[in-house]
Amino acid sequence: MHKEDRVFDVFGIVDIVLDLFEGSGAMAKQALAGMMVVLFVVSGSAARADGVAESFTWNGGTADWDDTTAWTPTPDASDFGDTLDDFTATSGQVRAYISPVFDAKLTIQGNGDPDAYSGAMLNFIYKHTGITMTANDLHLDGGRFYYQRNSSCTVNGAMTIDPPTTGTHSWWDIRSDGKTMNFNASISGSGDLLVDNGGMQIKLSSANSTYSGDWTLTGSHALWNNAANAMGTGSVTINGSALTVNGDLTNLTGGVTVNSGGGIYGYASNNWGNVDMNGGLIEMTRSGNITVTGTLDVQAPSTVRGRKSDAGKVFTLNTVFTGSEKMILNNPSGYSRVRVQNGGSTSFTGGWDILQGKLELIHASGLGGGLGPGGVAAGPLYIDDSGLLDLGGSYGLHVFGLTLESQGAIAGSPEGTLYNVEALPSWSTYFSGSTANSTITVYEELGIIPEPAGLGLLGLALLGARRKRQ
Repeated sequence: MHKEDRVFDVFGIVDIVLDLFEGSGAMAKQALAGMMVVLFVVSGSAARADGVAESFTWNGGTADWDDTTAWTPTPDASDFGDTLDDFTATSGQVRAYISPVFDAKLTIQGNGDPDAYSGAMLNFIYKHTGITMTANDLHLDGGRFYYQRNSSCTVNGAMTIDPPTTGTHSWWDIRSDGKTMNFNASISGSGDLLVDNGGMQIKLSSANSTYSGDWTLTGSHALWNNAANAMGTGSVTINGSALTVNGDLTNLTGGVTVNSGGGIYGYASNNWGNVDMNGGLIEMTRSGNITVTGTLDVQAPSTVRGRKSDAGKVFTLNTVFTGSEKMILNNPSGYSRVRVQNGGSTSFTGGWDILQGKLELIHASGLGGGLGPGGVAAGPLYIDDSGLLDLGGSYGLHVFGLTLESQGAIAGSPEGTLYNVEALPSWSTYFSGSTANSTITVYEELGIIPEPAGLGLLGLALLGARRKRQ
């Protein structure tokens, strides 16, 4: 509401008051009316909200978001704090700079396409180190949310990701080098969101988000799920980027897909829902154990490893594997150890390649197939020269398709059956732990080798050994 409208209302109130003073002298009435007009005009101009919903459109240039000359019609300064008012930008650059607080509804529209973007941009630029922006009703309708400063920052308030009028998603374009964005704002809506994070850690810290859209992560830096279910109820696709999980991630109905070049990092002990590994990386990091409450479906050869400089620590991946592609342990010296709990299911046929480091199995079914000790492992197993399979106890080991390099080893006291053995070094190398209670039956590709009476393990090794084909 503009000042002249407020003055008009004031005179209406004055008339009512003058009626109450009917019978007073004319001079007294005029003095009273003058004082009331001054009182109401002054108090009205200081109001944060005028009770009238108004709409304003950005003029398309570059200016601060509280620049009254950048909007049509021209708002009062108080309109930026009026929750009934609606501000929309369809082109140009809206800067959150001078006054980084906006209470009215602010909508940024665009086509969300980073390769050929068209539309408006909200440019969150810093004025001082550690700046905080508060937008209490910010909407992205295919719009671009942009930050590029070598300064950490904080985003408060509420952001809604709307289904875009044009294009397929909205766009976070984050370019600050090596800094942190503490994203405390709540996220809601059902539109999809592309996060192109080329410079900083973005930490989502508002728990139990109601956001139901789908995330796509690209760029060189990690997005953090920094509170329980801060990413909402949709899905997450990781393309050449990373998701660091520092709080439960179980509400995503579409789960997490980790594509080649992407990674998901377990920062602390927490629970994940369904995870599809499509050539990406799982890293067990910091101090936590990960429980995948759904399934871990291996759709393309994918890698798991510990964390660098955490030698001696053991992190447990508690999951049920499915799929037909292999998991790869590539854990260089000095990395934390990886332990697989529960392991495989009857539908996991991909098997494991142990290239570097030690893979510790709580149950032999971790190799694929079976539901526990004594189950048949359907997937092939490859142990490289620097690899070690640690069974952690005495139970049935049943492997179909074993390839063991000359320096690879299996530790523990397994009993079981090895099918289609590609290479079988000396038993002293083959088992690095005690083998006193082990019974191994070896079925070669070209026939069955029974265990000769009295020869024991060493005799069986000499009789059945066959070097790896070149």
